[in-house]
Formats: sequence, C-alpha cells, structure tokens
Amino acid sequence: GRVCFEHAERVHSVAAATNGRIVTGSLDKTVKVWRGDELVRTIEAHTDWVMAVAVLPGGARFVSGSNDNAAKLFTFGGELERTFEVGSNVHCVAALPDGVHFVVGLGAKKEVRLYNVDGTLVHTFKGHTLAVMAVAVTPDGQHIISGSDDNLVKVWSVATKSLVSTCVGHSEQVRAVAAMPDGQRFLSGCGDSTVCV
Repeated sequence: GRVCFEHAERVHSVAAATNGRIVTGSLDKTVKVWRGDELVRTIEAHTDWVMAVAVLPGGARFVSGSNDNAAKLFTFGGELERTFEVGSNVHCVAALPDGVHFVVGLGAKKEVRLYNVDGTLVHTFKGHTLAVMAVAVTPDGQHIISGSDDNLVKVWSVATKSLVSTCVGHSEQVRAVAAMPDGQRFLSGCGDSTVCV
C-alpha cells in the first residue's frame, strides 16, 4: 500500500534509515522522523528552509542542511549534537560510509565541503562556478560526486583531496547525482530532462 508523509509546506528532502525510519525535511523549517506511516517526532531544526537530509551509517544520527547557512547533526531522539556554521546556503548533504564524515554542497560559496561529525572541516573542494545542487558519495567512500548549476558534474578524491574528473554533456543545471552500487559509474540528472550515466 501507499504511505504518505505530510509537512505544512513543500517537502524538499527525504532519507531512509534503519528500522523502517524515514527522515523528511521541509520548507516549513522542520525535520520529521517517521516509522512506517507514524510520525515519531517533529524537530524545529532550522530558521529557514530545510533543503537536505542524510542519514549517517549506523542509524543513530542524521544531518540536515538549510538555507540558514548551517548544517546540523541530530540524533534520532531529536537531540542537536552539533551545528556547522558554513557561511552559505546548504543545498545538499551526503554521508560517507564510515559514519563519521559527511559532505555538504553550498550555494553562494559554490563549494563542496567534507566535515567530520566532531566539527572539524576536513577539506573544501573548489572548482564549480555556480551553486552546488547535488552531492553523492561512492559506496567505498573514496569519491565525492557533485552536480552544479554550472551544468557540470565533478568527481573528487577523498584520499588526495583533489579533482579526479569534470564531466560535461548537460545543457542545463545538474540537480541530482547518485553513485551506482558498482562504485564505477554514477548518474546525473539535469534540467534539460536527461539523466546521464
């Protein structure tokens, strides 16, 4: 059957967790945690739109990103563990498989940043010329994929902190990226109505 989740305003992000839990982020500035079709908790997470959510492996915590220039680390119990003041609107977040690192894609700053959950900024990846709208991480945690309003997809090495490749071919903004399970390919979705492999 079909299950629907409801916020007061448009839902902009969703992430699946363990034990049937789902996290949703909305333009109503809240993050909601669901189990099945039951609302477990509503978190007044940010002071502006929640643009992204990502669950950290291990199933105990998740990250949210907002137009209020912050990313926040929460427990599924609703406790705020840490606020990451990033100085730019956060359009997207993705968790690394190690459970202690995550990446954010920034709008005004046009950057991808790698953070440790302890609050440490590990690295800033620069190279996009417009807002970073989508990020993903390969299953082995070795590469970060970013898509931008500059119509480009970039692949970054986590180990060397360097640009591996720039992928061209989209004629409009790249709004979605996803790593394939084989770790060798990825998908990118764009405003030109195409998905590229």
